[in-house]
Amino acid sequence: RDSSESERLKVFTSDIVILSVTFDKYKDIIGELKKNLRPDSLLVDVCSVKVMPTKFLKKHLPDHKNLLLTHPLFGPQSAKKDTKGLRLIVTKSNGDSAKQLLEFCRTKLKLNIINMSAADHDKAMAYTHSLTFFVSQALHPFKLEGHGITTPSFKELLDLSNIAKNESKELLLSIHNDNPYAKAVREKFS
Repeated sequence: RDSSESERLKVFTSDIVILSVTFDKYKDIIGELKKNLRPDSLLVDVCSVKVMPTKFLKKHLPDHKNLLLTHPLFGPQSAKKDTKGLRLIVTKSNGDSAKQLLEFCRTKLKLNIINMSAADHDKAMAYTHSLTFFVSQALHPFKLEGHGITTPSFKELLDLSNIAKNESKELLLSIHNDNPYAKAVREKFS
């Protein structure tokens, strides 16, 4: 084994393994997970969509006992100063390790934990995520700029137009393509 392969195996044999990838990357790493994930390791998913990852993990790791499927509704910029009150959606939680991590998030990080099904999550995110990014991507080609007489509503439009610019292309595609409810919301909007 070369050192990079050895480092990758260390990740998969850790106490906690966090899948912080878009759904299209699941297929690339699930084989390694199946072969190398310790039975007692906590597998945490932070994907922005939940229905498809839930089905995929159930199919490929059906007997894994320590799972925590989440969607943090914040990123590094939001959590830079404080995490108190930030929201963490949980769509699946089982195992003692998952309970311990959630308790840490609730008590130490002061996160607001919201439990819901994967389907309810994706239905809500079809509006809040997919529609927001859809509108942002539509505005982005106009290269809107602020000037000396900007109204508060125009400032909001500028902020909205910049959202898609600041996110990875993979994340945008995943939000649009891997959420089974997103297409219907976009079609309703257009």
